[in-house]
Amino acid sequence: MKGKPAPDDLERVIAQVHAMDRAPDAWQGSDQVPTMIPYMAKAVDELKRIYVSPRLKQWMSGQDKGRFLKDHDRWLAHLHPDDREAVLDALGQTRETQRAYCLEYRLQDLDGRPHWVRDMGAYIHDGRRERAVIQGLMMEIPDPYDGAQPAQAHETSPLPVPSGPTEAPQLARHLHQLLDQAPMALFAVDDQGQITYVNQQALTQLGYARPDLLGRAAHGLLLKAREDGTPVAWPDSPLHQALCSGQALERLETVLWRRDRRALPVHMAITPLRAGTAASGAVITFQDATEYRSMSTQLDYQASHDPLTGLLNRRELMFRLERALHDARRQHVQHALLYLDLDQFKLINDTSGHQAGDELLRRIATLLTDHARQGDALARLGGDEFAAILHEVTPEQAMRLAEEMRELVENYRFHWENRQFSLTVSVGLVPVTRESSSGITLLSAADTACNAAKDTGRNRVHAFKKDDTGLMRMQGDMHWVSRIHSAVEENGLQLFCQPIRPVAPEGRKAGTHFEILVRMRDHDDKLIPPSAFLPAAERYNLSTRIDRWVVRQTLDWMCDQRDRMDHLDACAINLSGHSVGNSEFLKFLLEALQTSNLPPEKLCFEVTETVAICNLDNARHLFSSLGSLGCRFSLDDFGSGMSSFGYLRDLPVHYLKIDGLFVRDVAQDETDRALVQSINDIAHVMGKQTIAEFVESDAILQVLREMGVDYVQGHHIGHPVPLHSITLGDRP
Repeated sequence: MKGKPAPDDLERVIAQVHAMDRAPDAWQGSDQVPTMIPYMAKAVDELKRIYVSPRLKQWMSGQDKGRFLKDHDRWLAHLHPDDREAVLDALGQTRETQRAYCLEYRLQDLDGRPHWVRDMGAYIHDGRRERAVIQGLMMEIPDPYDGAQPAQAHETSPLPVPSGPTEAPQLARHLHQLLDQAPMALFAVDDQGQITYVNQQALTQLGYARPDLLGRAAHGLLLKAREDGTPVAWPDSPLHQALCSGQALERLETVLWRRDRRALPVHMAITPLRAGTAASGAVITFQDATEYRSMSTQLDYQASHDPLTGLLNRRELMFRLERALHDARRQHVQHALLYLDLDQFKLINDTSGHQAGDELLRRIATLLTDHARQGDALARLGGDEFAAILHEVTPEQAMRLAEEMRELVENYRFHWENRQFSLTVSVGLVPVTRESSSGITLLSAADTACNAAKDTGRNRVHAFKKDDTGLMRMQGDMHWVSRIHSAVEENGLQLFCQPIRPVAPEGRKAGTHFEILVRMRDHDDKLIPPSAFLPAAERYNLSTRIDRWVVRQTLDWMCDQRDRMDHLDACAINLSGHSVGNSEFLKFLLEALQTSNLPPEKLCFEVTETVAICNLDNARHLFSSLGSLGCRFSLDDFGSGMSSFGYLRDLPVHYLKIDGLFVRDVAQDETDRALVQSINDIAHVMGKQTIAEFVESDAILQVLREMGVDYVQGHHIGHPVPLHSITLGDRP
């Protein structure tokens, strides 16, 4: 055995060791790749339970698997007899003072051939010296005597306490401290999935002490089961998959099992470490997702349920209606949709006050819920309007159930402040079959049938019939259908734009960012807002025609501004649900972009949360096709719908537009403020930027600025102006 090499040599070797740990290519140019063997040992005289990398066993015996060496003799068996006394004496001296060491000695393989190694180690503990653990690295080195001397014991000397920051043990200790004090929890495994390193943050979150984890199988200890306790086999483990494939896995939502046998929800990433073409191990990082999950669950519930009655809200109903329609088409079953409108609610609300009205709505919700069949969906659409999806019913069964609901309300008596009220309900019924076009069309038809029930005497059920054009005309929809056709064909539509501005001043250097809006002009040249004609366009499949017109006109305007494109950050164009689900519309978009030869990254396509999730597969395809060209995407009305943040990970959107329903009262309402803050925070965690709509005052703007919202839009920021009046680069 001999003493330590020169510090400069150690610095070079340690640098190479850490470079190889990150990338095997770092050893290109070296004569050969040395064998490196990390190990862990308890700092006691017997050196019990030494963990040695699988490489030692493979190197010494030709076998593949590593193991815990249960006793000191197994390590001594490989130590050269002539070096044994000197090595043990040197280790004993360092153990007394717990100082770092660097030794050179020989190990023998099974054939008795000696191999020189450089053994570098440091004592690591958590503040209690009696619990110290040796963390070390053995590295094969060339014979320092090059065979000039016989194989015998050489001069031994324990390594003095290092004085230079570049010496190997000091560097090893420094690297360990950096990892151990890192705020991110992490642990490392070898190629068999056995834990070789764990930092303090991971120990704290998992409730273990370091010796309890080192050398143990990470899967069997930490990843053994799903959250519900269902066992996970090793071949199905994400750790096994990462080690076998060599591919990193990012942002896994899973659980790690703590020492107290509780499941810890985490976001986890697995990064394989490569040695040549194979994975030599992996680094696993994780974050406690308990608070995130609680916040996400709360937001999901609030986004999908009516706060007054606890029933589903309109958007969640639309989601389930689309799912029922998909089920009808796939499994050839039939469902029904009911639209219920209380007949005397306004009278009760006006005579006894809003408190009485709210209590009546809650009691009606309870009444309907108690009567509903298991699996049926009940929702409050707003005001005194309710809806129900009846699953797997014939038209006769649906009519019978609708009549039972009507009778239930008719027989109910509402008592309030020594007064008794009776009320009735009008019900519209529409079948949900494989021939039904969309959820929006179904809800519109049920609404129309409900209005027909009111117009024919109230307190009755009216079933919608596909050829009942009188119902459609009663709502004035056919009038709008005719006007929409004329407006598209005769340029009776006009484009406006409204600015979207970054909250941070430095963000304004990127250029102009605005949303395209559409208006209709009547015969007197007066503007008709989109709320008057777009619902009819959606109901009767005309929205795609409007979208095509908007895209053509917008691209024509951009072509006229081609030499000023550097002043444009993004031009946002709204797409309807029918367009998102229309393959011909996507083909039209791709052809229009190619013909215009405009930079696709200047375009941002905006869809509502409901449209994206009700047409999830189509939305993914559209986003993927346009995103590959560089186009951006925005998810509108986010937060008031039924979305789960789980869906958000499947959609490559760049911006989330926080629904104006929450934003407009954010300066006064604490609940709205908390919701906006939560949505903004989670969006940023997911790498999305946020846009707040309906910013109508400076007070709202200041609150949003404090929250860290990225962009704002509203009349306080800028009113919509005709698109043709805008010249890029000109100051407003």
